[in-house]
Amino acid sequence: LPDYFGKARFTYYRLRTEGHNTLTLDNANQTRDGKAPLAAFHGGEAPLAIFDLTGGYGEKAKIIQRGMRLVDAASVLVQDEVSLNAPGDVTWNFHTGAKIQIDGAQATLTQAGKTLHAKILQPAGAQFETVSANPEKPQAQQPDVTNLIIKLKQTEKAKIIVLFSTAGHSPEVGDIPLADWPRE
Repeated sequence: LPDYFGKARFTYYRLRTEGHNTLTLDNANQTRDGKAPLAAFHGGEAPLAIFDLTGGYGEKAKIIQRGMRLVDAASVLVQDEVSLNAPGDVTWNFHTGAKIQIDGAQATLTQAGKTLHAKILQPAGAQFETVSANPEKPQAQQPDVTNLIIKLKQTEKAKIIVLFSTAGHSPEVGDIPLADWPRE
């Protein structure tokens, strides 16, 4: 692609932050020198990991953390805690080749005869949306990929909690801050 290793590099979808399964702030890319250290890990019966993403967002972020934990054999919880230095737009991104049906805060993803349910537990009132993940030419096309997103407008502090489950039910998970998740 033109200027792929130059000034245009991070204008290409697959290299932009929005092209990955992470958070974007004000539609901007993460910083090039940002780090995302593993902040906590627990490998017991309910394994989990927490990453400190703050360094990837520069001066915009006070603290941004992402935690993932196995709730049961069929369910995974993804929890993002965001605290910004000033209000900004936060977008949660999840790319998939699955077909998506949305019903407000719930989405059903189907692919190859398998089903995955996604449910927004927080923030209240948040809804799923979809946007194309097929970039403009001359970039390689990916017409079968969709970005399932959650958009929060002008927020300074937020908790985004999404439960993914292969079962038709949603287990009770409670509202546990990442700071209170178990550590080894």
